[in-house]
Amino acid sequence: MAAADLWLCVTTAARYADAQVWQMLQRAKDNGASIGVVLSRVPQGAGSEVVEHFGEMLAENGVGDARRFTVPETRIEDSRLPEEAVEDIRSWLVGVAEDSGDREVVVGDTLAAVLDSFRTRVPELAKQVEVQVEQRGELAQRVESSYSTALAELDEATRNGSLLRGEVLARWQDFAGTGDLLRALHVQRARRGRAANRRRRSPARVRALKAALRSGLESLIMASAEHAAEQVIARWREHPAGGQVLSGPAAALGHASPELSRRVTRAVSAWQDHVQELIRTEGVTKRSVAKLVSFDTEAVSLVLTVGLLGYGTSDVNVESGNSAVPQRLLKALFGAESLRGMGAKARADLRSRIGMLFDEEAIRFGQALDAAGIPDETVPVQLYQATYNLEVAR
Repeated sequence: MAAADLWLCVTTAARYADAQVWQMLQRAKDNGASIGVVLSRVPQGAGSEVVEHFGEMLAENGVGDARRFTVPETRIEDSRLPEEAVEDIRSWLVGVAEDSGDREVVVGDTLAAVLDSFRTRVPELAKQVEVQVEQRGELAQRVESSYSTALAELDEATRNGSLLRGEVLARWQDFAGTGDLLRALHVQRARRGRAANRRRRSPARVRALKAALRSGLESLIMASAEHAAEQVIARWREHPAGGQVLSGPAAALGHASPELSRRVTRAVSAWQDHVQELIRTEGVTKRSVAKLVSFDTEAVSLVLTVGLLGYGTSDVNVESGNSAVPQRLLKALFGAESLRGMGAKARADLRSRIGMLFDEEAIRFGQALDAAGIPDETVPVQLYQATYNLEVAR
């Protein structure tokens, strides 16, 4: 019906005042269609009064110019009205169909009315789209908030020493307490010549500590990512639009992506290499120490990592007298200012790497919003622009 250029509305003398009749006529008028109205089963005798009242109602409802026809109460033969009862209607329809000029008028009127209606219909549609865009923004903000909170909590967890428990702490104490830490420093004496450059550390303990630190960081990051994903799903379920999105494939996003573990492993390993490179390139040994001591960059980078992770804080139970070993050693080697600089760069690099991992995880939720068909902010702009372009073209 919405595609029709000409509407023929048929009602009866007994039902023409029903609301449905006038709703349909209003719809035809809004569409700009050419309208024909048939008042059928008009009784003999009182027919003129009914026809007059029907005409008044047509005028009151803004369709007084519709082409009008009446069909009297008459006999039905083989389920058909007599030819004379519908002759005027048939002639009008055939005349419009056969006359190209009339056809152009009918089609042109409908097209003009539809284009005119775009001035109000499209902006109304754009407003509804803007509501959806706002809802999309609210859902996206919940994703951003969940991962930002997880990143902040993770940042705190890498400061307060919570990582330095279990195997990590055991490996550190094994490394520091057996003398490997001191052997990572090489005392230079002129009389020993080449022997000054000999390395006397135990590689196995260094590798074990490095692996334990890497594993601890990886586990912490994975747990934070899992929690963030769960939080997003929980907060989306509280939102009306979020519930709609989660009725589809997005419901499976309540866990970290399958490939995250591999990316986390690469990121943590790269960060450990970065810390070691910082020690090598920026760890300028204090002049008072440089003449006597050289150091193994890998071992000292682990000392810096342990210090960055909060060894010696009130939350970490360590053996008496050992809690400040990382800080004392590093300050003695590099000085407080150089140590602060390396620590700040190492921590910023770790946060950046984790932030990139979380950003990649959050992208999945944006893709879910796209898949659900929720428009972005460009769509209402395009609708308003299309309305303007149409007016210019007309």
